[in-house]
Amino acid sequence: RDAFEGGVDIIVTEGFTGNVFLKTCEGVSSFILDLIQRQLKSTNHTIPKEVFKPLEKYLDYAEYPGALLMGVDGVIVKCHGCSSSLAMLNGIKGSIKIVKTQVVEQLKDYLTQQAKIV
Repeated sequence: RDAFEGGVDIIVTEGFTGNVFLKTCEGVSSFILDLIQRQLKSTNHTIPKEVFKPLEKYLDYAEYPGALLMGVDGVIVKCHGCSSSLAMLNGIKGSIKIVKTQVVEQLKDYLTQQAKIV
């Protein structure tokens, strides 16, 4: 629940469980968007674009298309096989941001310091 309410910034898991979580989230968000759109069409109602677009963007996996693979000496962002061109672009942009902000180096430094404390 915390992952969806903004209570966490990072979820750490091994690959299988993380993939199940990710695929389930994508499926549920896609289902909810489709359900809303079908319901509105069937009742001849519409939601103004300025209301629906932010919701759609928030739930669209193409906005946050990849997962950072940790445990390697470098940056790997795993994107989905069915990723759209927008999803791939956002995955590349995310990778660039990770490199520019030196996430791997900062994480190594932090873990090294924590190992010295223990």
